[in-house]
This record gives sequence, structure tokens and C-alpha cells, in this order.
Amino acid sequence: MKTAVRLCLLLAFMPTSPAHAGWQAVEKVETYAISGQSGPELYASIGGRGPLLGKRRVIAHTNFKLTWVRD
Repeated sequence: MKTAVRLCLLLAFMPTSPAHAGWQAVEKVETYAISGQSGPELYASIGGRGPLLGKRRVIAHTNFKLTWVRD
């Protein structure tokens, strides 16, 4: 645990690399129409009209690359 804390402190105080200095996150929101009156109808509509991820529909999609893991 102490090693992890030291590593976090070291990384927090390291200067930002020039390659990442100009990087800025971009948020892109694309809406889609759904229909239904009850919870199950709305949920089914969301699942049937959401963005495609491969060959399947999803309710939301992000291309964020997760580069850390939990212990």
C-alpha cells in the first residue's frame, strides 16, 4: 500500500509531458428517439434504437480507453 501511495505522489508532482500539454477532451452527444409509456416499453425502445456497437445495439457507447485497474 505504501508503494502505491508513493507512486501516486510521484506521478502527481511530475511535470506534464509536452505531448499531452495540448490535449483536450472532446464530448460528443448524439441523441436518438425512443417511444413507450411504461418502464419496460421505454427500456425495450432504448435497447432497440441505441447506437450500434459491432452488430448489437447498446444504450450508450464511449470510446474511452481505460488504462488502469483496481486491485
